Amino acid sequence: MFAAFPVAALRAYEALARTLNAKEAGSELGVTPSAIYHQVRQVEEWLGVPLFLRKHRGMELSDAGQRFYGVLHSAFLDIAVCVSEISPAPQPSSVRISVPPAFAEFWLVPRLDTFQRRHPEVALRLETVVEPPDLNREAHIDVLICDIDRDAAGLVRHAELTEDIGVYGSPSQVARASYVPSALLALPGQASAQDASGWYAWIAAARETWLEDGVAWREYPLQTLAIQAAIAGQGLILASTALVSDSVAQGRLMPYRPDVTLAGKGYTSLTLPGRERHPPARMFLDWLSEAFTAPRQGR
Repeated sequence: MFAAFPVAALRAYEALARTLNAKEAGSELGVTPSAIYHQVRQVEEWLGVPLFLRKHRGMELSDAGQRFYGVLHSAFLDIAVCVSEISPAPQPSSVRISVPPAFAEFWLVPRLDTFQRRHPEVALRLETVVEPPDLNREAHIDVLICDIDRDAAGLVRHAELTEDIGVYGSPSQVARASYVPSALLALPGQASAQDASGWYAWIAAARETWLEDGVAWREYPLQTLAIQAAIAGQGLILASTALVSDSVAQGRLMPYRPDVTLAGKGYTSLTLPGRERHPPARMFLDWLSEAFTAPRQGR
């Protein structure tokens, strides 16, 4: 029944479909990139359909390629799970995580030591991106952490982290803001009346007169830069409680008007169907679920 399956070529196809990088797939399997391409052509000839669409700057899976990859990857995952369960020797493993830069810097990375102490055999590979990738196209990603309102059609949703949006600043800036307007640090769109979770909404809820007093705006393109500017005492920031909790605990930031907050989106973790059965991904997702609900421990 299975005698006609080109097993070696199928492994090469799965690796290339997952990584979309022949060099990386070849390194994983211990062969050259040209050998990967040769074996993938074998699979395409065996099936009689193209599995990849060659683009000017790379490649992507065709519809048939995406469907076949999903089935093949799921089958390999089942084998990996079975091997990990019956083999007495630990299996080397890794998990790739795509995460927004600010979430990685201010929430995830400071907590990863607890995961790595629990699972030293698992190598974590972080990819920080401002725009969340399409998991159906970026097949090499095991876990995506992103805004909770991200379209998750066709994906599996896992742990979620809730947040509120409040105003924070360095201790000196918060003390100053009680008497005179302080510069307001903003991301693109936050200084717009149309942004329901932006500065205009918070100012209206707090009944502050800053807009009338001609407050200064300082706009930053990235959340990481705005938070660092707030820590450096350059002004007040409208930020997620999840992202600034450690800085508040360390005394680098403190809330201004903690009685006034806006509803935040929160964060969630997503995987392709079946990817959550991969042992290292399952370990990370289980740890993430605990970390999302656990209070931050002192260092």
